[in-house]
Amino acid sequence: GLDISVTGGTTVNVTQTTTNSTNNTTATQGNVTVTGTAVTTAVTVTQSAKVTAAADAAGISAGDVTVTDVNASSATAAGTITAVTLTNFGAATLDGSALNTVTLAGNGTSLNIGRGALTATPTANTLTLNLNGITTSGAVTDTEAASDDGFTTIAINTATANSTLATLDVADATAITVAGAKNLTVTTLTAGALTSVTNSGSGALTIGSELATGVLYTGGTGVDTITVGATTKAITLGDGDDSVTVNASALGTGGSINGGVGTDTIALSVSAAVTATSDSKFSGTISNFERVSLTGTDGGTVNLANLGGINHITVAGTTGTLNLNGVTSGSTIVANTSVTGTLAAALSADGTNDTLNVNVSGTSARTHATVQANGFENLVFNTDDSATTPTGIAHAITTLTATAAKSVTVTGDAGLNLGTFSATTVTSFDASNVTKGAVTYTTGNLAASATLTGGAGDDSLNAAAAVTASTVITLN
Repeated sequence: GLDISVTGGTTVNVTQTTTNSTNNTTATQGNVTVTGTAVTTAVTVTQSAKVTAAADAAGISAGDVTVTDVNASSATAAGTITAVTLTNFGAATLDGSALNTVTLAGNGTSLNIGRGALTATPTANTLTLNLNGITTSGAVTDTEAASDDGFTTIAINTATANSTLATLDVADATAITVAGAKNLTVTTLTAGALTSVTNSGSGALTIGSELATGVLYTGGTGVDTITVGATTKAITLGDGDDSVTVNASALGTGGSINGGVGTDTIALSVSAAVTATSDSKFSGTISNFERVSLTGTDGGTVNLANLGGINHITVAGTTGTLNLNGVTSGSTIVANTSVTGTLAAALSADGTNDTLNVNVSGTSARTHATVQANGFENLVFNTDDSATTPTGIAHAITTLTATAAKSVTVTGDAGLNLGTFSATTVTSFDASNVTKGAVTYTTGNLAASATLTGGAGDDSLNAAAAVTASTVITLN
């Protein structure tokens, strides 16, 4: 498209529309340049929405945008442009000392925000960033150098639609606030002077970068997802089903993390969790977490009793031996990645009717080499085919050791293949709620009468070894 250049006007509005009827090609809109005069206070640039070219689609991309205050190059004269609104843009550059409000929507490549050449500190050191359904592929950057006259507070509003910033780079910002009902993801946050992030909104806020140890985070009523290290601050996640990844085995002096209201998850590497749960110190610095996610494939012993008694544990595909000690009856282990080593769960207190739930999900079959669940009388396997249309996969446990198991239940839209499971204590094996996929189970020499019930798939229930007591098999 043709480039557009505008100079002057109190309020400048530029609208550029482009059509393209040729599939697998991209029509690029013209670049837009706006230069203010002494009376210019606001600039709005709107371009046609991005369309990605494909065999069945004609592409459209936005042009670059440059907005320059009349006094951007002056060391003594203050700027006049206070607000800029961009809807769909390529590489955008804004420059002016009076700018305090930027509104973004649609798709953008990158945005550089300069403060002009004014030598005096600008009076507006808070940038209000209204994000109305913006997705950027590059960075939104305050281009003032660290410790210069960049914005010290970034006030983000997410009022109308969900937004994603690939990078937010604000070197001078000490505070970031987020308000609004819509979701915001900041994949990479660069903010070396930052001391606080406050989410007062109800939308989900996800920050991909690890917050520095001296950053205080206060969550909102939505879902907060953050990463911290050995924080020295009192982190509170607020309401919602929040998640925090802790890249440390201990918090720093004065540090604490409160999950707040909701079903909250704390994520630790296995190696960090082994150290953190070796005594009760780490547990004393975290509160109100209902779930733990153990990342990495390392082995080791994680004592859940020293993790606040969390009873919902997600594990990765361990290649060694991962011992989960201090497991309470009714706990759930989620193992959606194949385990090539050994996954062992040990009760905190051995009762007479203890239950362990094991959840396995995937678009293809998962195989766990060895699972140990000694002491549990009731085993419940929740098997899931997470494909949009389940195809009848069957997850597998090559060797299952559960010497006290009496009742085994399998339920879900995927089957289960129990390779070696020779417990003699089983009296009930019930797969009647399996709606798709084959269930395979060969008993040991059962000590008492047992009932084995299959599901909707092509099941194989073999009780040939059960010669001591009678066994009833029902195949649906």
